[in-house]
Amino acid sequence: MGLQEAYQACIDVCNYPYIGYNQDYRTTLDMSVTYRTYCDCSSLMAYCMTVGGYFTRNPWFTTSGQISDMLNAGWVEQPLSGEWKAGDILWYRYEGDNAHGHTEMVYSGGSGSGILMGAHGRNNRAFPDQVSIRSSPSNYTQNWMKLLRAPDGEVVPYDPPDIPPVPGGDPGVPTDAMFRAQVISELQRRYVILGRH
Repeated sequence: MGLQEAYQACIDVCNYPYIGYNQDYRTTLDMSVTYRTYCDCSSLMAYCMTVGGYFTRNPWFTTSGQISDMLNAGWVEQPLSGEWKAGDILWYRYEGDNAHGHTEMVYSGGSGSGILMGAHGRNNRAFPDQVSIRSSPSNYTQNWMKLLRAPDGEVVPYDPPDIPPVPGGDPGVPTDAMFRAQVISELQRRYVILGRH
């Protein structure tokens, strides 16, 4: 268990067709059902961190308590203008009369920027786009206030596997290894859907 599992959980949720955004039902997220369930931005991060083993029981934190829970779990704040790495979590929170916050996970990183994934809200968004992998990058000059990194290293970002060649024989009859590689490649192609935002 660790960051790789948390990162993969976020990808899985973002591509699961029955999960949408709703703050009233933010803790109903369930990957085993074929009816609609929900999360919001922070409950999704809490879920992913729990899958990764950073919590023994899901705290279902909100953005107001998220940073203290993450720091207590060993996550470390990084400079926003530095390198964003896959699996990092971004956060902001504004207080006052219109208190609100937001958080997402880095899908693929870069220098002070990256492609993010998470629960983006439901206003003017089709259901499949409410919780998804974004198609355009975010950067440190936007609203983000904090970038946190897991204590246990880095993830291996999604990369479709090479399908091994058929070793001899009839190329129309795949070997067991070829068949497994084809199944894995097809599952990853179906469940990692870029371009949703």
